[in-house]
Amino acid sequence: GSWNELKTAIDRAATLDDLIKSHDAYLDSILYLGLLGSDAESREIQHLLSSLFDIADRFCAIQDRVFVDCLSKLGGDKARNEERQGRIQ
Repeated sequence: GSWNELKTAIDRAATLDDLIKSHDAYLDSILYLGLLGSDAESREIQHLLSSLFDIADRFCAIQDRVFVDCLSKLGGDKARNEERQGRIQ
């Protein structure tokens, strides 16, 4: 199986690059065998996971924009407060 192939590849690896390539091939193999096969159920799982990742990606983008907007607002408020403090003193 995939695990035995990884162990064999690790034993044969001469460089760090060989080791990384072996690990990448192992990950590809277990993903394909575990989730991304060619039957209808695997394709449905792949579609659902893809949709879930798209939603998560959109959520992160929105969250980033909200965070930046909040920081911008806080920075503007701080500048106005400092300006007011300068006028008061």
